[in-house]
Amino acid sequence: MDRFKKAKLMTNANKTKDQTEQAALKAAAYSAGKAVGQTQMAGGMQTTQCVDAGGATLLRTAKHKAAQIGMTTPDLIARIVTFHDERLDAVPDLTVYPELAGEREVLMARYRGMADAGMSRELIALNESLKFWCDYRCRTETGCIPHGGPLPPEQRERCRVLYAPQTDRGPLHFKNVDDPLHTWKPMPETFDPGPWPFSPLAFDGVGSGLHIDDAPPEIFPADAVSLAKRYCSTVPEAEEFLIRYNYFWASANLLIHDENGYGVAIDKASRCQYAIRRQGSNGVLYINGMSSFDDAYQTMIETRRKQYLIETGQDDTTPEGAYFRFAEGTLRNMKRRMAEFERNPTEASLIEHFSSRDPDGPLCRPGKRHHPDDPIRAATLFQRCYYLSDRVMKWRQWHDNTPVWEDAWKTFEWRGSCKTARGQHGGRPSI
Repeated sequence: MDRFKKAKLMTNANKTKDQTEQAALKAAAYSAGKAVGQTQMAGGMQTTQCVDAGGATLLRTAKHKAAQIGMTTPDLIARIVTFHDERLDAVPDLTVYPELAGEREVLMARYRGMADAGMSRELIALNESLKFWCDYRCRTETGCIPHGGPLPPEQRERCRVLYAPQTDRGPLHFKNVDDPLHTWKPMPETFDPGPWPFSPLAFDGVGSGLHIDDAPPEIFPADAVSLAKRYCSTVPEAEEFLIRYNYFWASANLLIHDENGYGVAIDKASRCQYAIRRQGSNGVLYINGMSSFDDAYQTMIETRRKQYLIETGQDDTTPEGAYFRFAEGTLRNMKRRMAEFERNPTEASLIEHFSSRDPDGPLCRPGKRHHPDDPIRAATLFQRCYYLSDRVMKWRQWHDNTPVWEDAWKTFEWRGSCKTARGQHGGRPSI
């Protein structure tokens, strides 16, 4: 066979492979979109928050945002639908982002799944682009910030994650998951935990955002973290990818590590600015919600918060101002406690620190309000500790009137392709 025929056959084989992979991506996106749509239309738990049937939670959020900026709800929804279409048409330069080739078709498959589950075009746009418009277009287009005001404060994300490759129990990965108590329903008694979530890489995150942020030059609705999981198999690859895709993600601090003791943290409250952090003594690495352990980046966050409070007529005595102080207190306590843990990296000390409830900023949220006028009771809803050498997870949750720190630990074991559970409760989030 001459080299020209061989080259043509290889090109056709690669084209067939690409088509097969694209079809698989679209099928997975359709299924994921349909699952989101079914939850939105039937009502139920979406990760740690319960949503109401018929898209009512999305519509209620739109109504709140419209009231906060002096716009009617129908006008706001129409604007979001138009903006979502604009985002889909804003395909970036594929020489910079070659992984986005064909991604618009993958997104359209996701939206078809949502539509087949009963979501209207308006509900899909609200689910996908309302937050982005509020964060990066609203202030420019209306002169208003869609936060604060007489309506209840936003449901705010928090959480903490730690990776410790050298402890008395081998490498450990621990997470506290926080959210408002009023949207939480305890997990069911049985569930399939899915495949072992740490191969080849673990991606875990916590919520961290800004009410006033710089608008990014890219608006295409690509999910950078999901794409990184798809294309990256090493920590350096994931770091390079997520920094290159800087403009496509925010509102999250990420901790990424492999099973060989190597990791990196990326603090990312902003769509345009980030901070990279490396492992400390004993390889310990951690992230905290609504803050950064990089001093310069934390200063930026606090400066933007002060600007937001001034522009919305608030101060440290208002519910959101009190919450910001509370978040800063948690950061101080996390710094102190993680320094102690690095000096004594044991399973017992890790559980002690992540279950601590210092009144000025607890690492384990006790289900209390930050301010008398704040309707939200923040709680650590569940804790998970992964023992990476043993492929075991133990966890506990906030259950009815039993706080997470009083709940009994439950255990899962992964043995090859088999999974066994002892005293388990459910598990919606993958990590």
